[in-house]
Amino acid sequence: VNVADTGKIRTVTIDLDIDHTYRGDLTVKLRHGDVSVPVFDGRSVDNQSEDHVKLTSEVVNGFESGDVSGDWELIVTDTWAADTGSVKSWGLKIEVE
Repeated sequence: VNVADTGKIRTVTIDLDIDHTYRGDLTVKLRHGDVSVPVFDGRSVDNQSEDHVKLTSEVVNGFESGDVSGDWELIVTDTWAADTGSVKSWGLKIEVE
């Protein structure tokens, strides 16, 4: 996602919906510029065998005071070849100063 607005970041929240046959295999990061922040680590959650990752208004710390403009990338890594899935939707809410 490319953000053309300007300003310093106050807060970032993410909504994320992933269908996957084993969420314990997934890691999700959000990257903006040189900063990459973990959003979800399937190895550290309860019920790793569940099929979905759903985050609603999840606060993502690590981008505070940075410039909001530029590319924002969602990076999803599946660490096991036997399971499959897809990102159904994702979105960001960025509050600026």
